[in-house]
Amino acid sequence: MRSLLELMRPARGTRDRDWFPGAVLENPLAAGSRLLRRRATDYLLAQRDTLLTHEEQGAVFLRAIRRLAARRMDADVAVSIRGQLSYLFSGSSFPRLAMAVDSMRFGPVAGLPGLALRGGPVEGADALALRMRGLDGDVAPVISRKSRYTLVVLWSVWCAHCQAMLPRLYDMWQGLDKRFMRVSCVCLDRGEGGMDAAYVKSRGWGWDNGFTLRDSTVGLEEALDFQGTPELYVYDVGGRLVSRPGTLQELRATVGRLAEEESRRTDKRR
Repeated sequence: MRSLLELMRPARGTRDRDWFPGAVLENPLAAGSRLLRRRATDYLLAQRDTLLTHEEQGAVFLRAIRRLAARRMDADVAVSIRGQLSYLFSGSSFPRLAMAVDSMRFGPVAGLPGLALRGGPVEGADALALRMRGLDGDVAPVISRKSRYTLVVLWSVWCAHCQAMLPRLYDMWQGLDKRFMRVSCVCLDRGEGGMDAAYVKSRGWGWDNGFTLRDSTVGLEEALDFQGTPELYVYDVGGRLVSRPGTLQELRATVGRLAEEESRRTDKRR
């Protein structure tokens, strides 16, 4: 009853907790409520800003959805909210967001004994220990020790948004000093020995390509708090997570800031 009363109260603000108190997300009875479906729509409408460009507005929507998806919630509630958001974007001018929502993991599920909340991507020694399997079959570190920063990309052959983003990302990366930033482009598909590997090879990408290790105790997706393809992470050589950009625009801003900091460090050495 408490969760239904929470739904009946008009929500205000732009934060996900303004619209979805914990009592709502963790009660399976709320999943079948029309009010929940309506609130999911209104939650996104509260993020609108007419002063933003179309790309900037899409990035705002994506960040808001990711914050909501990371919340603890009941499985039925997760299915209801995810379906509503996917339906809303599939008929909008942001169709790629519908695909992003479809690939996200909403939850974690409430009520399971011993379930811990996600603490975000690993850092430090845990990050430096992450491994991937290269196209030659050898196991290699995800974070490079040969450059100051590593951009980690989690993607899928079957992700249309990835297909659109990766060529642009590759063009951007080619203009960078490889001692400054390398790229670990990790495919999440399981066909490393078949047509997925053949596809990756056919692209001719000169960065470090690989696949996730399927026999690993802790999966790369779990270690990096993966929420949906494509996912970007910028780590420094010590394993510190510098940035988790949601768009290429955010990535460019991060790279520009890091390059400026690197230039200042170089000037001081002189």
